[in-house]
Amino acid sequence: MTYGSCRNGTVAGVRAALTGDGADDHRASLALGPASILVLLSTEGAAAHPQYLDHRS
Repeated sequence: MTYGSCRNGTVAGVRAALTGDGADDHRASLALGPASILVLLSTEGAAAHPQYLDHRS
């Protein structure tokens, strides 16, 4: 799959919420445990930033 340049925003948001200060409270409020699975969506395609398509390898 080809994603746009903001593809890591979803991962960064989850990491910020679920690690560091307050992580235990965040996980508890979302009922996330060791067996939980998160599905992260990236809705931005490469066409949103045509310059990305020009520099792919």
